[in-house]
Amino acid sequence: AEVVVAYSPGRFPELSIFELPFLVRNNVEAGLAAWKLYEKGLLSDFDDLMLVGIIISGPYGVSATKPITSVSDLSGLRLRAAGPIQNEIVSRLGAVPVGNIPAPGIAPNISRGVIDGALMSASNVYTFRIADAAQHHNFDLKLGSVAVIFPMRRDTYEKLPAKAKAAFDKYSGEWLTRILGEGLDGQRDGAVKKLRSGGGHTIHKWDQATVAKARELLAPIVAKHDKANAKGVNLYREVLAAIKAARGAK
Repeated sequence: AEVVVAYSPGRFPELSIFELPFLVRNNVEAGLAAWKLYEKGLLSDFDDLMLVGIIISGPYGVSATKPITSVSDLSGLRLRAAGPIQNEIVSRLGAVPVGNIPAPGIAPNISRGVIDGALMSASNVYTFRIADAAQHHNFDLKLGSVAVIFPMRRDTYEKLPAKAKAAFDKYSGEWLTRILGEGLDGQRDGAVKKLRSGGGHTIHKWDQATVAKARELLAPIVAKHDKANAKGVNLYREVLAAIKAARGAK
């Protein structure tokens, strides 16, 4: 099965940590970090499930109908957001979060003027036709990522023939997670290249000072998660360590 964690409220709660801003740089390191949390037994709701692979899709930037040259340009923009963390990110940047819009509905709602844009990863601006409706983009803002998991029931796995089990054992897990991440990162690079090639699109680059201002505005969101959870684990620190290890393993 393929499960978008953000669409399953109350399940797999620890994976929402990857929705925090400025946490990961790409899909490979994010996926490998999430896999490390799974291996360490830090993720809930997997008692009856085995994780075949995982995507941490992102990081999200902003695509809009208006230029995004500074933080102040975000003020008042109606941006599609999914879930509590994205809602707070949008609000703290001065924009207005708009929910209850599935990803395929983003472009039509931009075209109708219901929203001005959305938080979206570069890899998916063409997948969901957002590039058809929004001409201005900023990917210097690393506004979190969304977990997509590929679980399998453990009892189903146990019923598989030995050869099938061996195949799952060999190719699932870290190997598949890396392959999925590399695919999304390649898709991101291709989308950015296409946006830059013309078609009326502008990718707005921010200098370090402007990015730092955005970081400062969003710091309280991160601070709320930088503490031990009910199990006595500081998941944020665990993720930072796992990301560092993933970067070193490349």
